[in-house]
Amino acid sequence: MTSISSTGASFAASAAGMRPTVSVRSSATTAAAAPAAPADPGTQVTLGQSTGSSVIYAKPQPVELGQFRLTRAWASQDRDDISTLMARNLGLGPSASLADRWRGLGGALLSRFAATPSDYQQTVAEYQAPTAADSVAGSADAQALDKSALSDVSVGAATVSLKIRTQSGQTVELRIATNDGSEAGSSSGLRVEVKSSGTLSKAESAAIAQLADGLDEALEGLGKPGKPQLELGKLMDFDRSVLSGLDLDIKNPKPSQPLSSFSLHVGADGRSVAMKGAAGELAVNLESDAPVGASASQRQSALDQHLKRFDAAAQRGRADAALVDMFKSAFSQLHNAQAPAAPGAIVALSGLERSVQSLQSGLADFQASFSGDFENTNEFGAVTEIGRAEYQVGQKTTRQSRGREGESIAQVVTESLNAESKKARNRSMLDLQSGNYDLTKVQDSRTITTLIETAGKQVTGALRKTQERQMQTWDQLVEHRTQQHRETPGGRSFTEQLALR
Repeated sequence: MTSISSTGASFAASAAGMRPTVSVRSSATTAAAAPAAPADPGTQVTLGQSTGSSVIYAKPQPVELGQFRLTRAWASQDRDDISTLMARNLGLGPSASLADRWRGLGGALLSRFAATPSDYQQTVAEYQAPTAADSVAGSADAQALDKSALSDVSVGAATVSLKIRTQSGQTVELRIATNDGSEAGSSSGLRVEVKSSGTLSKAESAAIAQLADGLDEALEGLGKPGKPQLELGKLMDFDRSVLSGLDLDIKNPKPSQPLSSFSLHVGADGRSVAMKGAAGELAVNLESDAPVGASASQRQSALDQHLKRFDAAAQRGRADAALVDMFKSAFSQLHNAQAPAAPGAIVALSGLERSVQSLQSGLADFQASFSGDFENTNEFGAVTEIGRAEYQVGQKTTRQSRGREGESIAQVVTESLNAESKKARNRSMLDLQSGNYDLTKVQDSRTITTLIETAGKQVTGALRKTQERQMQTWDQLVEHRTQQHRETPGGRSFTEQLALR
């Protein structure tokens, strides 16, 4: 006879994210140990009278909490400094923030690789292991449970991926996965890895090591609970004569998190940041470095003007303050991460080119945007207003040669805002189902065009055209029907002659 025993340990194991095991015993080996008269016999099902065999399903028995203990499994038993960091961060518990779980790991991996240029990986997992010697849990193979838990660290994990490219064509890739074990089939744990495509030179190893602090600082800010912060300056400040670029990507699959995804690209083709989270999403893309002849003060003046416009648009569109702060930070940090000019490049710049650049913004061409929902509450915590704001801004510079006659240069800055809000009256709680609220819509746009004409070796003309259009509509709704409607248009258009330099 063959018997299959199932106890409450299977249920508890499933609840703990473990795969329960089944103990299969032959009647020949268990007959001697079988109880003489079970008080509560199982149900016997006879499968084929000719063979005389049967299957017995034992009645599940309750499992006490004491039958399980928290167990930590390691993929490699070699405990080094990185393993110590992993153990420390994992020990903070499942409620730890991403910043807590990432702390120190990125920099440690880069520093280790620079000092010992060999591939490295390690994984640690925590899970509830059975301790009772019941028929199911007692027969569970500890190594199999460890292996399963280590594999399940990747299920629903938040991941960090950094790819560094050298001027010689080599790549270094770093990965960190962290999991709080909250998703079904996952394990709480950490997984790290760093590897390269080939042997690095001493200069390349040194440049990699110099990124350690910048990576830790970036992850510390991005993983902050509640409100992520962008601290990208050190990570983008690398030796471009040795490293050609890098890409940092983060994905957090858990819903409604402050940080859902993030990407940073720095390379010869430009710089970009994209980010999504509970507050909304933003993107900033610079097509190249700023013009060589543009001074730091000229760039800063242009940045200050843009930041003021961002604030004005956010106030008019009632955009989420945290989202706007991150957008402004990303915009400023990308523009300030200016690669050093090549030796002699500024000296070799012609007088004509200097004059042209002095009439422009001094910033690299770019596209940037943010969008997100927002809500406001009264002093009692009730939601009084909800809405959404979408903002876009960009700069594009074009040059058209007229042959011997000179050149026509145009730099166009465009800006647009679209926002909508639904607001309760008298600071009461917003009730959309009743249809009693005020609806406000904003549609604004601005275009600033700088036109420059050159002939020979000098600027012959320069002017700046500004066109602004504003429209705000307000509707008072009572039981979903518009009772009052108001439109407030605005705008202006003017042209300025720029002083030639």
